[in-house]
Amino acid sequence: MIPTPLRTVGEKLIVETLSGKRVRYVNLDNTATTPAFVEVRDAVNALTQYYGSIHRGSGYKSFFSSWLYEQARLRVGEFVGADPTFHEVIFTSNTTTAINKAARVLGLTKRDVVLVSTIEHSSNELPWGQWATLKRYAVNSDNTINLTSIKNQLKKLGRRVKLVAVTGASNVTGYISPCHEIARVAHARNVPVFVDCAQLAPHRRIVMGSADDPEHLDFISFSGHKLGAPYGTGVLVGPSRLFDPRTVPSDEPGGGTADIVTENKTFWAASPERFEAGTPNAVGVVALAKAIEILDRFGLEQIESCETRLWLRACKGLKRISGLTLYVDPKKCPSHTPILPFNIQGRSHGLVAAILGFEYGIGVRHGRHCADSLILRLLQYNRKQRDHILKQVVEKGMMTEVYGVVRPSIGFCNQEEDIDRLVAAVHKISKDGTKFKYEPEYLPGNVANQLTRQTGEYLPVGCSIRDLLRKGSPPQKLQSIGLPLRKTR
Repeated sequence: MIPTPLRTVGEKLIVETLSGKRVRYVNLDNTATTPAFVEVRDAVNALTQYYGSIHRGSGYKSFFSSWLYEQARLRVGEFVGADPTFHEVIFTSNTTTAINKAARVLGLTKRDVVLVSTIEHSSNELPWGQWATLKRYAVNSDNTINLTSIKNQLKKLGRRVKLVAVTGASNVTGYISPCHEIARVAHARNVPVFVDCAQLAPHRRIVMGSADDPEHLDFISFSGHKLGAPYGTGVLVGPSRLFDPRTVPSDEPGGGTADIVTENKTFWAASPERFEAGTPNAVGVVALAKAIEILDRFGLEQIESCETRLWLRACKGLKRISGLTLYVDPKKCPSHTPILPFNIQGRSHGLVAAILGFEYGIGVRHGRHCADSLILRLLQYNRKQRDHILKQVVEKGMMTEVYGVVRPSIGFCNQEEDIDRLVAAVHKISKDGTKFKYEPEYLPGNVANQLTRQTGEYLPVGCSIRDLLRKGSPPQKLQSIGLPLRKTR
């Protein structure tokens, strides 16, 4: 169990299950979004009375907010071990926008090649393909990075390769890539490396390194909402030379990106302002800095130790369940973040996730997790099977039967009781099949509810989303935050 100093908002939230029983909600969807730290929430509340415009005002609030904003930038650089003489810290709204920004700033063309793996989240794939040509390097049979394949691709494609992109940690299996070894291989060919650290930053220490280190990381990105600071802030850290106003235009021109604009000429602002268009999210940035302070104070190493212990406990319990396939190997725990992808034979991943939520108060995620290539490899689907599903299911707008996995994920908010509740619930689902205690059946893609058809979610018979919201949160609570319960189409 992770000690109490890492308190999170909603850790004692009570929800009502379909049976009418009220239970403490268990959040096992941390790979997607972590709950906010209590200290982060309190810091945000304290900041609001001092909040003012960033870099543009002359009053006390503006000066104070601007100072906090820039202090946060320094804090982020220190957190990831960036070289202040080489790297620039740019704030964005999330990891995806950070990667898109990097793709634009690099000035890529379709003649250029970006190397990516087959285990990437689509956010570390689609932006590069928008501007450059994607080429894939191979992964091993256990879905780990194949360094030899990277070397071969670099040699084969030569100067066309402008970047090697890799996930820091897989959002499906938790596998941690050998980022620094990849950097050494790429730098031997004078090719920079981009590491998507969205899944790595909450669990492991990141050290980008100095420019003279052959294993330094050129670019990284990550998001506050996976670090206990869900207030709309992401980070891009990259070489300062690529943000030089003399050679690189603003990728999002607008307010704040230029010092002077005349009818005939634009005088662009210096970096980082030139790459942070519009009014900055000072609240989100300060929240991120506060979360980093908490993680540094507590120690990522201690978090890793606690999470690993919970992960091994979960693996041990799940592997004992008949008919369950666990797509991670607990023997490789040092090289994995705490994710537990699984399927139960004969049960839809969407149905299993729905039962966990509605009947046990356990929040997980299911589906393809924006990593279709990796999911297909885990499930050992061939192209013919994949194409059949795409034709028969996706084209008809019914997503409930598309391939995927159930993905519980452990974070700093979890404890042993959460793991034991998950294992017990999954065992019951596996044993009982579709004959559940509280509801005789779930509607797959209820045609009366467009949401379920488009997302692949299952809803219990006779329950609308409005009903479920009432169960999970009393109407007066929703009213107090400006969300009255209205009928949905």
